[in-house]
Order: sequence, then C-alpha cells, then structure tokens
Amino acid sequence: LAPHIQQLSMESNGKG
Repeated sequence: LAPHIQQLSMESNGKG
C-alpha cells in the first residue's frame, strides 16, 4: 500500500 493510503487508513480507523 502507498504511504498516503496507509495514512488515510489510519485516520479512518481512528475516527471510526
């Protein structure tokens, strides 16, 4: 996975 996708995933998990 690309770095920007990893960051988005982390943010989504934190908010969700």
